[in-house]
Amino acid sequence: MRSNNTNSTKVPRWSEIPPELLQLLLEKLPSYFVHTLRFKAVCPSWNHAAKSYVSGPSYTPLPQSPWLMLPAQRRKKRLPGDPDVEEEEGCFFSLAEEKVYRIKRNVFRGLRDDSYWSRCVGSSHGWLAIWNPKAGEIFKEIIYLANPICGESRTLPPLHVPHISKVVLSCNPSRNHNFVVVVASHGGGVGRLEFYKHGGGNTAWTKLDLVRERKYCEIVFHNCHLFALCSDHSVHVWDFGETYNHPKKTMELQPLMEQMVYGDGDGIRHRLVESMGDILLVEHGPLLYPSWDEISVPFYVYKLNCDAKMWEKVDSLGDRAIFLVENLPALSLSTHNLPELEENSIYFTAEVSDLVPDGRPCDFFEFQLGVYNLETKVVKSLYKSRLAGNRNNNSEPVWIVPNPQ
Repeated sequence: MRSNNTNSTKVPRWSEIPPELLQLLLEKLPSYFVHTLRFKAVCPSWNHAAKSYVSGPSYTPLPQSPWLMLPAQRRKKRLPGDPDVEEEEGCFFSLAEEKVYRIKRNVFRGLRDDSYWSRCVGSSHGWLAIWNPKAGEIFKEIIYLANPICGESRTLPPLHVPHISKVVLSCNPSRNHNFVVVVASHGGGVGRLEFYKHGGGNTAWTKLDLVRERKYCEIVFHNCHLFALCSDHSVHVWDFGETYNHPKKTMELQPLMEQMVYGDGDGIRHRLVESMGDILLVEHGPLLYPSWDEISVPFYVYKLNCDAKMWEKVDSLGDRAIFLVENLPALSLSTHNLPELEENSIYFTAEVSDLVPDGRPCDFFEFQLGVYNLETKVVKSLYKSRLAGNRNNNSEPVWIVPNPQ
């Protein structure tokens, strides 16, 4: 029997909630950015409200624990007639929750396709720097910036260099459109630094420095200053000023070190990182091992004393943690507001050899995430995964501090 009641209650629609109420809901959300991502996924109107909120002047991002973008197998080169893939899935390991998140974004596309020959060469302020050497002509490289959390991307002007090793950003492109991108490259026995200032109609790269028979191994931006570590262990510093228009070289020194434990042997790494105002150097051996049980190589940390022109040994990081991956800039965070992180520790990724005991290659390799405590000198395993193919058939792991803007 059909009801004659005309006063039936109308079913509310989530998409019709007024923007001012959505704003109040966003302000009440916990600070963890994943809640914002879930908010965006409800419907287009909620997605628009969240984007407006995080890009507004009243939004103040709180400290976030880093995510590790996990390696993924590259696809074989697409053939004519193969369906085009608009979005790729990126997998991220959350240290705070000890779980893997899967996010679909078209910004992952170049990193997963063999036909692009792309790789990540930087991670700054929640943005990845992707180098695509086959997008342009020979020695005309394409670099684009991508935020894997919000899905935004920006293509930078072509750059004429042989090989790009590192890229850093001066600030968060989401909050400041007048940012600077610095690229370290090398080739033909020459190391180069170039920079690009975004905004103001600028479309060109500017040469910052060139060194012969050496290369710039590490670059770090801190407080409008660029610190660069050269392969001869010299440190070069430029002051970009608040406008980034006219950088000036303020320092070039060869800091002494009481004891360099590893030296310059094969596979030895010296990593530059800014940590709560200090410029630190992390020294470690190769991060490729026959098995996880054999990982016992310690890390050594030094602090730059510019006045004394020395690297001073650091026995404790205190309430700080450092995050390392192979071939990418290091990251340091305070554990004071992130209690889920282990203080006085170094988080690192390692690869277990893709050779079977008799030396023959196998069809997989193991990827491991561990944490090393500077006081106890103990390594603890946090996550591991077995990947198909060899290391060259998979994209590199990348640390990123999630940025929902």
